[in-house]
Amino acid sequence: MKNRVAGALAVSLAILLAAAGCAARPQPADPTADNWQHAAQSALDDALRTTGIPGGAITVTHDDVTWTGVSGVADVASGRPVTPDDRFSFRSITKSFTVTAILQLVDEGRLSLDDPVAKYVDGVPDGDRITLRELARMRSGLPNYSATPAFQDALRIDLTRDWTDAEILQTAFSEPNDFAPDARYEYSNTNTVLLGEVLQKVTGMPWYEVVQEGILTPRGLSTTTYPDSEPIPSPLAEPYQGGGEGQSPELLPAIPANSLSAAGGLAGTIRDLGRWARILGSGELLSDATAEQRTAAASLSPTTDDPNSPFYDAYGMGMGEIDGWIGHTGNGLGYQALAMYDPATGDSVAIVINGTGDDHDAPAHLFQKLLPALG
Repeated sequence: MKNRVAGALAVSLAILLAAAGCAARPQPADPTADNWQHAAQSALDDALRTTGIPGGAITVTHDDVTWTGVSGVADVASGRPVTPDDRFSFRSITKSFTVTAILQLVDEGRLSLDDPVAKYVDGVPDGDRITLRELARMRSGLPNYSATPAFQDALRIDLTRDWTDAEILQTAFSEPNDFAPDARYEYSNTNTVLLGEVLQKVTGMPWYEVVQEGILTPRGLSTTTYPDSEPIPSPLAEPYQGGGEGQSPELLPAIPANSLSAAGGLAGTIRDLGRWARILGSGELLSDATAEQRTAAASLSPTTDDPNSPFYDAYGMGMGEIDGWIGHTGNGLGYQALAMYDPATGDSVAIVINGTGDDHDAPAHLFQKLLPALG
């Protein structure tokens, strides 16, 4: 079983991070309630049933009304139901926090998106030609560290080992670059780990402290944390591998957040993720010029170049686009999430589920099923 789980986790990690005001006590949507609330609850319930994932939560803001629904269990063994206070890993949604922190430094005049990464980090292949902008847009050509043989072999030996950023980056730098800088789009976790290193070089603080100081504390995202080598704080939704409809899920080992670092290490509650969807999509933490540049068509690359990309129509600077909504998704090793915002209406949707499975874009597909109800 240990070998089977290790193999499944290695495959899962290769696609990792690809990929989401409440009532005092959120309840399952009543069929007589507003149609969009009922549709959101039904979409969540159906997604859990068909994937075999134990539990999840969704929060939707529509027409200035915010509603949260929960479904399933946080812990299969005890049968404890999911609550809005349960913490889930955000996985790749972490990238949107990291890149936002980079853009805040741009607004402060402390760096430029056109700086080569070699200005801040030594030893990056082609680092004198790869810019921070290309890292943020997934156009650097640097291999995805989580898909390298070196990283996956290390996982098979010890799923729960701690990692430093230097060790993570070395697994990527030991492989040849996939293409010349800016030649095309390819989703790579290496890019955002490097941006985390840039944050530390410029500020003198670890990337997660920069995010804490510039984003989490000012916006009251008090449950969002970087656990580093420690477990995700309680109450926790345990991570599972869903076996499909009618199948029992399998509890997965908890990997340390430092194996994901600035590309996927943050965790928190559905309430915080719902707030982040609106903060991220509205660009309120950035100057108007930087926020507009981030969402401009010229900054968004079609994702068709990369068949292994998470589900987006296009991807920009730490932000993807799905059906006109902007935000980020996350997937890997027992957790999936989504945080999306509609610039046209100010609506937002966030989703967290405590399982992975055959559908690596389950929150995005759930989100799409909900869109007709939101008009």
